[in-house]
Amino acid sequence: MLKKLCLMALLASVAACGDPLRNMDRLSDVDLAETEAVAQALPTEEEIAREGFLGTAAADPATNTAAQLQPAEPAPEKTGGFLGLLRRVVPNTEAAPRDAAATAPTVLNAEAAPQPSETETAVVLDTTADDQPADDPVLLASLSPAEETPRKRRGLFARVAAPQKDKPRTGPDATDVPYGTVLPYGVIARVCEARRKPLGRKVEKANARGFALFDSNPDSAAPRTFYLTGFPDGCPRQLTAASVLLGAPSLYEQLHYGPAGKHLAYGATDKAYEKVKSRVCGARKGKPCGSKIGQLEKSTFFVNTYERFGGNARWSELLIHDGEVLAASLKSND
Repeated sequence: MLKKLCLMALLASVAACGDPLRNMDRLSDVDLAETEAVAQALPTEEEIAREGFLGTAAADPATNTAAQLQPAEPAPEKTGGFLGLLRRVVPNTEAAPRDAAATAPTVLNAEAAPQPSETETAVVLDTTADDQPADDPVLLASLSPAEETPRKRRGLFARVAAPQKDKPRTGPDATDVPYGTVLPYGVIARVCEARRKPLGRKVEKANARGFALFDSNPDSAAPRTFYLTGFPDGCPRQLTAASVLLGAPSLYEQLHYGPAGKHLAYGATDKAYEKVKSRVCGARKGKPCGSKIGQLEKSTFFVNTYERFGGNARWSELLIHDGEVLAASLKSND
């Protein structure tokens, strides 16, 4: 038994020493065709002599790799939204290759080339074969800016914010003077420069809402400047006098419509008051306003100015109604 085991081990050793590839053809014995592609591992002598080894493709690690990395194709951009609409409207002209002469910018003669007007500029809307037939006319949209209709403001705040245009002033206060001007007696003028400037002392308020009288020098008895405020344009009115009194329509009617009224001077202010009284109160000429006198006094008052204290042979009278100086009169007792 032991002999048989030793014999089997000897046979296995002999079999292991044999050549398992003895029946396969060797590479040196195989005939290669001359047309087979041969990999050039090293540069030729001509390439080395012309560019050197480092200038050849074999020395470039970027080109001497077994597999070239191909750039990944960019993912298609989304064509949704407004930009997508523009891409669909404007055709893509970058797909076709063009030479340098075709891509070079062309300079046009601005004088010779006609310029399209705003009404001729148009855009072709994006349409497909499924949307409309090919025979339908192409819709054009003008790019000229459309005129926006201004919206009208309404309400209370719209009236306050709306700019107020000054109406032409033709009354006695139509003249504008700078701040500090000294006017002659019997003249009234507008002085917008006096806004937010010292006007003196407030000496009296009119029965009409918002009107007040300011004395520039209340301690003086000589003629001086007086300012009357409360006009819609915000500009004070200026006049020169030694004394100024504001009178209500009710006091005026007591003096002029009583027995002594026949002896009083009559002027432009009296004519203007008759028109205002007739419009507001509905009273006839020479008759008192009546029950609507309170309504009339909310918008109407008189300004009487005197050139000196005591012994005045003349005086000036102004009529103010609805924020306007309607009339002025220079009256006397003669």
